[in-house]
Amino acid sequence: MVSFLDLPKPLRETIYRYCHLVRPCPIDLGRERERARLLKEERVIADRRTRRGCSYLRRQWGKDGDDQRFSPDCLHPLLPLQLFTVCRQIHTEVFDLFYEENHFTIRLQDSAGLAPLVNLTARGVCTMRSLHVNLNGFKKHPRSGDTRDWREVCRMLDDLLLPGELRFSLVWHVANERAARPILDKMHALPSFADCAISLHRTPDAALAGVAEEMALWAMGLVWWGDKPATVSPTPFPFKKLPLELQRQVLLSTDLVARWDPTQFSTDGILVSDGRLWIQRSCCMRCTDAGEDCCCPPRRAAFSRRCVCFQNPTPLFRVNRAIAREARHIFYSSNRFTFDGDLNATLAWFQQLPEDALKALRLVDFALASRQIVREWEDQWDKPWRALIDFIRDHLDLSKLWLSIDGSQDADEGWDEDYNLPPYYEHVIDPLKSLTGLAKFHVFLPYTESDYEPIAEKAVMGPDYDSAADGKVSFKVRNDLLPHQPPGPSSYIGYYE
Repeated sequence: MVSFLDLPKPLRETIYRYCHLVRPCPIDLGRERERARLLKEERVIADRRTRRGCSYLRRQWGKDGDDQRFSPDCLHPLLPLQLFTVCRQIHTEVFDLFYEENHFTIRLQDSAGLAPLVNLTARGVCTMRSLHVNLNGFKKHPRSGDTRDWREVCRMLDDLLLPGELRFSLVWHVANERAARPILDKMHALPSFADCAISLHRTPDAALAGVAEEMALWAMGLVWWGDKPATVSPTPFPFKKLPLELQRQVLLSTDLVARWDPTQFSTDGILVSDGRLWIQRSCCMRCTDAGEDCCCPPRRAAFSRRCVCFQNPTPLFRVNRAIAREARHIFYSSNRFTFDGDLNATLAWFQQLPEDALKALRLVDFALASRQIVREWEDQWDKPWRALIDFIRDHLDLSKLWLSIDGSQDADEGWDEDYNLPPYYEHVIDPLKSLTGLAKFHVFLPYTESDYEPIAEKAVMGPDYDSAADGKVSFKVRNDLLPHQPPGPSSYIGYYE
């Protein structure tokens, strides 16, 4: 008779994972028991699961990384601790898989301090691969800022860790550089980490960020103790001596091109709302291995090699005229610009652009709300829309322009059920017929009105136009939030002046 242990080990490990031994949410060593108690209350499960879902997964899908309230934090099933007591062989396999593939976090939050971490078995600490430590706590803690708990943790890690195995992150917000030095002293004897991210204050601070970088680089074995991280070379790199094509490739790798981040959502490029350009302000959720808290250098006095935040590219436009010209061309030609809100403000945004920026625009998307079209168009938006389209016709390079009209964004508000949208969209489509020579034109409507999409597109592009052949994603498979693409990449965009 074939037993469970006769199965190949990879298959047994897959079965362990199906038993929820490994989960995407970090395991909070200090709160897992309380989480188990809350999960046994059916009221909490029904309320939180349907309305909000796991706090960790909500942060991964666009919530700010600082939203750490426990209510409970994770709604995944309870850990299958019974597997640890079946037999010695299964215990060994489950133990190794549990500590190697899960992310662990600990917070200074009650009288126990960091005891749940310090009291782990030596084998568990040796096997652990991902650890996040937050020494702030949610509430004012009598030992917040005290180094006693941190000293015990450092002593334990020094005794048990193997070099280059642990992905570690630390959050401890201090007042100044002097207060951060005790942390640095305690990390002096630690073995090197595979990865290290450190945050020392909630707001950007150059001095503290330098300390965080020094600590993290040393903890990863990238600098010797007491060495300063590499600073700007006294001799500038001769960037202008590079061939023009190489210069452009370098600029394409900078934040001039908005990244599409699969853990965020809102728009697949640059958002211009009511005439204001938005740039990412939320945590990228990549800065720590556990996806907890925030160690993004643009948002904190912190250091992380994993951070992928899209930063304001304005400094690149201020280097010199030649680089500003190339940067402007790349910024406006390589990003998709999505416009929503006030059409008068949108027209003003176009009018303030220089002529070369207008000619460089390639991807333009207008997100029009159904209520804006149904209730307000003739009285409020018809004249601004015609003026906007006239400006586009006269100043943009239509032969290279991909224009989109997106009316699917508020489909969940029931407008497609109360109104027959196509007759109202005729007022939107009619001015577009003057855009002779347009490269591409796509219309995205709620799925109940999708039959009108090709009719509107052919009214502008001609009777032989086939948007599917031009790369348009079918309504059956496209992402409702990002209609230009199938489900997947996106990025969150936040405001800056």
